[in-house]
Amino acid sequence: MKSFINNKIIHTAVILFALSCCYPLSAQGEPGRYPLKTLITRSLEKHAGIASQSSRIQEYRELEKHVQRWENPSLGLELGKKTAEGESGTVYGLSLSQIISLPGKKEIMSGIARLEANKAALGLDELKLFIRYEVVRLSYEYMIIYERTRHMRERLGRLRLVNSYMQGRLLVSPQKIVEKSIIQSRIAILEKELAGVKTSLKTAFSKLNIYASLEDVQPPEIELSWFRKSPPVSRDDFMEGAMKNSFLLRVQQTELAAAEKNAALAGAQVYPDIGISVFYQKDTTDTGERTIGGGVSFPVPLLSQNRHAVRQHEARFKSEELMLRHLRNTVKEQMKGLFARYEYAASMLEKFPLAMMNTLEQSMRYADREFRRGRVQMATYLEMDTQTHEMVESIYESQMELVRVYTALLFSAAMDREVNGN
Repeated sequence: MKSFINNKIIHTAVILFALSCCYPLSAQGEPGRYPLKTLITRSLEKHAGIASQSSRIQEYRELEKHVQRWENPSLGLELGKKTAEGESGTVYGLSLSQIISLPGKKEIMSGIARLEANKAALGLDELKLFIRYEVVRLSYEYMIIYERTRHMRERLGRLRLVNSYMQGRLLVSPQKIVEKSIIQSRIAILEKELAGVKTSLKTAFSKLNIYASLEDVQPPEIELSWFRKSPPVSRDDFMEGAMKNSFLLRVQQTELAAAEKNAALAGAQVYPDIGISVFYQKDTTDTGERTIGGGVSFPVPLLSQNRHAVRQHEARFKSEELMLRHLRNTVKEQMKGLFARYEYAASMLEKFPLAMMNTLEQSMRYADREFRRGRVQMATYLEMDTQTHEMVESIYESQMELVRVYTALLFSAAMDREVNGN
């Protein structure tokens, strides 16, 4: 009787030790918690690329103002010596000249700078939307690995309990000895997998932290909602949005307009700018001659009439026009592919719903209980553990695939929507 009590105490101590091993992070402090909206706002505020793109917009806005202004006039001073009829004296003069551009040329140059500013503004909007959806995607990816880590710890803790249970039994038959060896091998494999998942968690946090700039030592927890059903997606609305608002197409349309403006500017260069000047001269001889006059100067389009530049920009315009046509077809086909992927992701979400997690947990608890009572064989129990793990992985993967495709659809259609579960 005394030996039985001692064995029971030892058995209980082993179980408690195994349970303590299931939660190695508990002594390292509570991790931080961040709502998803907070991470998005923080990322948009701290991303250096946004400030850089804003400065580029300002650069082209200032250029637009600059090209509209007149060029500075040129002031000339002359000093010389004049000899006439045996008399000599000093001659000095003053001249002022101003370049006058052909009417309409400055408006074309201003339009080119404005288009560059608009393209930079499109780049800024694209960057902001990209950061928003990338933070969403990375947050879900991170939290799925976070939950997988917790799931792996629970699996490992369960098998350690089974191992401790078998240690407390007298193993005589070859069947029990083999089962003990299988359990110990399975524990070693799970420990290896858990170490890999922990590394993946740190890697996912580093990717997210490129945008969020968090200072947490331990991987924090992100507050987000899992998807219980797929968000409604209208093919017509998304396709129309993509063909109208896609950043790829809008930037190319800006390139096409800029090519048209450059072709018009090259055509205007055939008629060069005109220089208007006035001058005044006076000498210090007894005659005191004074000369006042003016003149017009302009390059003679004899050797170059800018025809090659005109044809160059016309070819560029044609090239950009063909590229726009190609990109429209590309965007249309990409959207079709995303629609197909979204249908698959939505069907997988229905096949592996989040509510299944409770059922799997209850089934595994039942298997634990019945195994300890000796009414479930080892092989069946391990098969149950493997199948449960595969189902959990499928549930998480269905969540991740839906987030990937849904954010890709929203970005392709340039739609600014909140992405969160329901």
